[in-house]
Formats: sequence, structure tokens, C-alpha cells
Amino acid sequence: MKKITLLFIGVIIIKAEAQTSALIVGDSLFQLGNYSKAISFYEKDVDNSLYTQTKIARAYIGLGAHRKAIPYYENIVLKDSTQLITQYELGKLYYKIKASEKAFDYFKKLIAKDKKNPNFRYQLGLVQLQAKDKRYIESFRKAIALDPYHLKSIKQLCKHFLKKRSWVSFEKYNAIGLQHYPENEMLINYKAQASFNQQQYKKAITYFTKLYIIDPYNKFILYRLGLANHMLMKYDEAISFYEKAIHEDKTNGDYHTQIGLAYMGMESYSESYFHLIKAMVLNDVKIDAEYYNLGIWHKEQEQYGKAIKMFQKAILENMGNYKAKFEHAISADNYYKTNESKLELYENYKMKFEGRNKRNDEVVSARISHFKELIHLGSNTQEVQK
Repeated sequence: MKKITLLFIGVIIIKAEAQTSALIVGDSLFQLGNYSKAISFYEKDVDNSLYTQTKIARAYIGLGAHRKAIPYYENIVLKDSTQLITQYELGKLYYKIKASEKAFDYFKKLIAKDKKNPNFRYQLGLVQLQAKDKRYIESFRKAIALDPYHLKSIKQLCKHFLKKRSWVSFEKYNAIGLQHYPENEMLINYKAQASFNQQQYKKAITYFTKLYIIDPYNKFILYRLGLANHMLMKYDEAISFYEKAIHEDKTNGDYHTQIGLAYMGMESYSESYFHLIKAMVLNDVKIDAEYYNLGIWHKEQEQYGKAIKMFQKAILENMGNYKAKFEHAISADNYYKTNESKLELYENYKMKFEGRNKRNDEVVSARISHFKELIHLGSNTQEVQK
């Protein structure tokens, strides 16, 4: 009998040692990222312990198989409701598979258990954002109130207020972020964009330059630096950045458009024409804008007849291009002879586009009154194309 008992104990010990060995191997494979093999060793745990269930779930997450991990986490929570880490990971899993309601429930429960954890508030905010629940803003704000260093929440608020163009709120949270993380590229990027959108071009250049030093081949940064310098009429600097952007992306006609406009500002018309034509070739989708730019190019040189033809082509491509319609009328004002022809174009603009641009409306109204008065007085002349 003793022999049988000892044999039985021996078998148990061997099995236990084999099981322990399997878990050790599984852990080693897990650490090396060999998740599929790690799972095969964890599944040898006949006790199906909470430890192995957790490791299997995390291995599935490592494989990107989030839905397969969920049943293991659900089982762990069912057996032990005190497992906050498991509930936290489960909430994030539901967020990843866009099961917003279940994720919301888990993070609300976690917040009820620990109201001072900023990351629970942040995760709840992400779920609310996913579900298009506008209360997400308050969740991110509460996260920062609990932890002013909570970078992820700061980024979310900066992104939101930048998009909404709510500059006071944006500046508040961006300043908090930059105070704690002055070298954070995302926060600097948001600050640069906000400055540009508020037409604070010198400030925008300062922040975009910081990004340029970090990433000198980023075409978005190069283009924005070009535009900011362009708006300050620093044409040489603008052209330099546009050319660098072209070096990174030779298919984008917008870069050539801006170079053409910069050269036009410098009255270098031959260089301007070359780039505007190049833009037209590349930007066949935006061809009305390129015809418009060529029209402006001819107008600047008082070639009104050619300008009119370009504006007419722009309008044919896009009947809603009010800028082309306005410039067409202005060019015709300098080119057509009869007051009736000029009046007709201005009245046509007013009928279709009044309210689109205040300055244009003022010019159009003044010219309509002027030509009506001339026509009333009988000051008509014959229309002649130069």
C-alpha cells in the first residue's frame, strides 16, 4: 500500500513539475513575443488558473486577436471582481473593438472604485469620443484636474479646441502642455497650426521652425513655412521652402502654384508663368484654380483680354468660383467699351454671389450704381475687344 501511495505522490509531483515547467517555457516564449507557442504551453495548465488565463489573454492581445482575449478576461472578472487591472484591460479591449457601451460600463465601474485615477477618466473620454458623446471633453478635463501632467488628455483637448477654433481654451491647455513638455512635437505642431490659423504668421514660423529642425524633410512643415513667409511677403524665404517641399513630393501642383504666386508678388512674371503652368499640368483636379491664377497673372500685366479668357475657363470648370467671376468683371471693366456689358457682369456676380465676400460686394455695388448712372445719362459706347 505504501508503494502505491508513494507512486501516486510521485506521479503528482512529476505532473506538477511538468506543469510548472510548461508555464516557465510559456513565460519565456511570451517575453520573446512568440505568442502562439506561448499559448500552447499555457493551455497545458490543467488547473486553468487565473494566472494562465491572464497570460493567454495577453498573448492573444500580442497577436492582435483582441476578440479571442475577451472571454478569458470576462471569466477572470466573473471569478474575482477585485481584479481591477483585468477590468481595466478588458475596458480597453472593448474600446478597441468599438464595443462602446461595454467599455463605458467598465470604466464607469472603475471610476466608482477609484475616483482619483486620471487614466480611468482619460479612457472614459476616449470611449465617449468614439460613441460621439459630447461629454468626452469633461472627462479629459477631469483627468487633467487630477493630474496636470496627463499628456494624453492634454493632447486630446488641444486637438479638439484647435479643430473648433476655440482659441482661448486651446491656449490654456496647450500652455499647460508646453510648460510640462516643452519638447513634445505634437504640442508644438498644434501651437504652430493654431498660430497660422489665427494669422499670427511670425509666431507660426517660430514653432514650425522647431519642427523643421526635428524633421527637415516633412513636406507639410515645409509647405506651411513657405505659406507663413509668403503671407509676410518674404518671397525668397517662401520660395526656398516651397522648393524643398517639391523635392519631397514632385506630384503636388499646389507647391508650384504658391511659387508662381510668390514670383508674381516679386513681379518676376516669366518665372511665375512657368510654375503656374506646371501647377495646371499636375493639378488637373483643381484646374479652375489654376486658370484663375493664370488670369490674375495676365491681369497684373494689364493683359485684360487674355485674363478674361482665363477667368472664363475657370468659371466653366467651376460655376461656383466666385473669385474668378469677380475678377472676370474687373478685367472686363478695364477692357470692354460699352457700359451695358460691364453692368451686366457686375449684376450677374451680385445675383449669384452676393454675401460671399464683403469687399467684393462693396466694389460690385459701387460699380453697378456708377454704370446705371452713366447709362441713364446716355453715356453709351461701342464694345471693342482690344
